[in-house]
Amino acid sequence: MIGVGILAGIRAAWSAFVELPRAVHVALIVLVGVIAAVAWLARHDARTIQAHDAKAAAATSQAVTRADRAAIAADAQREIQRQAASAETREAIDHAEDIHPVEVRRPAGPAVRAAADSLRRRAAASRDAAR
Repeated sequence: MIGVGILAGIRAAWSAFVELPRAVHVALIVLVGVIAAVAWLARHDARTIQAHDAKAAAATSQAVTRADRAAIAADAQREIQRQAASAETREAIDHAEDIHPVEVRRPAGPAVRAAADSLRRRAAASRDAAR
């Protein structure tokens, strides 16, 4: 029944349309065309903006991922440097203990001086690197 009602409505609209003057026909056809074009352009613009936003989000995500990986690599490099400096300090202390076994037992023996010197060198290198 609904289909018959729709068909009857279309027929009535067509009958009314046919009875209008030719200039009104042209105007209505142009109006429908303009509305269709504006609707298509609006939809196209929305899709274009959505695609652009998706590309921007992907680029941002990739940049964040690269920055995270670089930070992790830099942290790993700093940890390697800290371990090397610590091993160097330990080696200096062991060397001082081997050379001066009696003096090492004193409160401020060669081992303490070697450790302090090593720490001073590391601090100076760190300050120079920060500049």
